[in-house]
Amino acid sequence: MKLSKLFASLSFALTLTAQAQSNINLSTVTVVAKTITTGATVIAGTNTSRQYIQVQNNDSTRVVFVSTDPAITTTTGVKLTAGQTWAPYKPPSAPVYAIGDAGSNANVTITEGQ
Repeated sequence: MKLSKLFASLSFALTLTAQAQSNINLSTVTVVAKTITTGATVIAGTNTSRQYIQVQNNDSTRVVFVSTDPAITTTTGVKLTAGQTWAPYKPPSAPVYAIGDAGSNANVTITEGQ
């Protein structure tokens, strides 16, 4: 009897988890590559319908910083070292900016969904 209650409880928890994850229904997903330099660059414009955004630094050595602040610097943005990804739980509707640590980094991809 106790074992059956445990299984029923686990089944209920799994159902709730599946329902929570299915609440995001993306009708459009775009993936773009951007070149990031030492100047602030808009990598994703204003989007009030944005439900998902991910910025991935695919470079093997360069560092990228991301922020919604147009005055982003290498000390104020979220730091993405080589291979790291930024995917906020609650994506901003404001523009997203990026700046690089040095030179030019063409290995940054932005995935956005709405």
